Amino acid sequence: MFDFINAPFELAHFILKAGETTTEHNHIDREIFICLDGKAKIQLDKKHIYTLTKNEIMLVNKYQFHQIINENDTPITMFSLSWS
Repeated sequence: MFDFINAPFELAHFILKAGETTTEHNHIDREIFICLDGKAKIQLDKKHIYTLTKNEIMLVNKYQFHQIINENDTPITMFSLSWS
């Protein structure tokens, strides 16, 4: 969409529907999750689970395994900001 912008970061807006879970993964970038609406569970390193609610943020470090889980009956709306 904006190929002319060579920003040192990526910003994504996403909605996780009720009952959905992202694939557990890791990557070279740091990532900040910002919860805009709903209640998310974020699993880190296959063992620690944290709850993220509206207006809360969480940092995921480089190479840290992470997964977002929606166990609710309502969607979760989030931003993801990542950079190297």
